[in-house]
Amino acid sequence: METLSRSWATLLKLMRLDNSQWTFPKLCLLRVFLLFPVNDTEHLFECLECFFQLINSAVKEGSAHLSSHTEEIVVLSVLLNSFINATSTEFTITHANQFLPFVFRAMSMMDHNLDVRIMSSKVIQNCCIALEAEEEVLVSTLICGSIEVMGIMSQSDHESASHPSHEMMMESMMNGIIHLLSNFRLARNLSMQLGLESILQRLQPTQSIAELVREIRAIVSRHGSTDMEHID
Repeated sequence: METLSRSWATLLKLMRLDNSQWTFPKLCLLRVFLLFPVNDTEHLFECLECFFQLINSAVKEGSAHLSSHTEEIVVLSVLLNSFINATSTEFTITHANQFLPFVFRAMSMMDHNLDVRIMSSKVIQNCCIALEAEEEVLVSTLICGSIEVMGIMSQSDHESASHPSHEMMMESMMNGIIHLLSNFRLARNLSMQLGLESILQRLQPTQSIAELVREIRAIVSRHGSTDMEHID
């Protein structure tokens, strides 16, 4: 444990380096460190803080800090691994608005690297499922971003829509939306305002996606009258 703590301390020094040459190796290390049991929350949180700042800077500066798809993939790998244990999950969720713009942008670019888009959809799903409290800004960001991306994907041609990778991404997005709709009235209200139903009608669903569509409609129908009473 002491050795691991020293390793976290060393990693923190690397994470604080403002040198693009170190971006890839330090993120690879952080990705691996997140697989171990948490025994040093202070250094863990500080490393993740540096990581979120890096993503935030990349978004603001047009991905200047992330010069390749490989670096984008390792960023997404870190995000996915940050949901492995409860401690890092809770910390990651509280910083979600720092990295969600990066993730949603990657998802919405239909000509973007396929692996990047698939991993982005998994990150979005993890964020939705990990959310336990109806935090207004975060719920709004997740439901609005998810519906916007689904809208873009629903306009794909038939060949693209039937591709396994497209199905995989759509399933991840819809699983996340199902969790939001099941748990948060705000998400249900926003989904109606943003025209989720019209997007569902445009889909060319496979069997698995068709089942998710039915589940979404059932949730909205089940809560519909109660939500309207609350608004009144």
